[in-house]
Amino acid sequence: MRPAWIEIDLSAIAHNVRQVRRFVGDRVRVMAVVKASGYGHGLVESARAALEGGASSLGVALLDEALALRRSGIDAPVVVLGCGLPEDAPDLVGHRIVQVVSDPGMAAALSREAVRQGIPAHIHAKLDTGMGRVGYPVSDASTFLRQLLSLPGLSVEGVATHFPQSDPAQIPAIEAQLDRFLGALDGLDPCPIRHAASSAVTLLLPRAHLDRVRVGLLIYGIPPLDGPCPLPLRPALTLKARITQVNPAPAGWPVSYGETFVTKRPSRLAILPVGYADGYPRRLSNCGTVLLRGRRCPILGRVCMDQCVVDVTDLPGVSVGEEAVLIGEQGGERITVWDLTRAIDGTPHEIVACLGPRLPRVYADARSGRGMPRP
Repeated sequence: MRPAWIEIDLSAIAHNVRQVRRFVGDRVRVMAVVKASGYGHGLVESARAALEGGASSLGVALLDEALALRRSGIDAPVVVLGCGLPEDAPDLVGHRIVQVVSDPGMAAALSREAVRQGIPAHIHAKLDTGMGRVGYPVSDASTFLRQLLSLPGLSVEGVATHFPQSDPAQIPAIEAQLDRFLGALDGLDPCPIRHAASSAVTLLLPRAHLDRVRVGLLIYGIPPLDGPCPLPLRPALTLKARITQVNPAPAGWPVSYGETFVTKRPSRLAILPVGYADGYPRRLSNCGTVLLRGRRCPILGRVCMDQCVVDVTDLPGVSVGEEAVLIGEQGGERITVWDLTRAIDGTPHEIVACLGPRLPRVYADARSGRGMPRP
């Protein structure tokens, strides 16, 4: 195995889903969002763990992701949250995959295919209440929904919207959008499943829980907001690497590309085989840290495509083969996804979702202590 890898605790994912379920209550269902390879945790593995924890459905972005879940034997409801194309209709209908629809043309294609195959096409209508991205304009929602309900073969089982805000200061704006959404559904009888809340909005505004919440970060043990989290989450992901070389360097010695760092003292530099081609952000150059022997050690110079340089001058005896933690816990100290997020002025989503396939995944269940390398 390559001397850089990711460990995933599947029992943590199941635990986190159970915590979300307790938070939202028995009346509200939980959709586990497993798009982008389960936010870097693994598509199929994360899906199975989430279902074990009590998720009632799975959310993906692409038809390919939904088909991969079906090929793995997962029979739970799968919802494609991203835009579909008319040519996707045969697979969506044939594999009983739910498509979010905000375009009349896509709805018509699904209707035709449902009639041809003789089985219903399950859809969720998407309304734009202020996101300005995907969704049918909420101002004409009644016309759109009536059109969908009139098409043969379509089963309109849900209706959704999405909020661009995820900050406590923006709660009034979230509430305004929620009011627009609920107003657009007045008079629908029976009313389809309503869902709007992401992980952040699930915590910020219980009124937005409606019939279902769509949670991603929360199920992986990552707080969606920078600060204390009301749920006892367990982070599921740890990024590790082994030192491949230790070099002495005199004072005044440049480190890595561009000579953006020059040693101020005689130093010892450890090489870790992780770089931006693995999804470890280049923006951590000269500001990131890793854990060695439970202590934070700074990254010196630019993060390279395949490796980075760490200052181990204050850790006497550090040698090749020692294990470093780039995300996770070691010796009572922890580097969180939010630590990296703050350092690069990014989002926690991009930190984990960008961790690439070059990094082997090792799946473990903390309850049993068993580990299983990814096939």
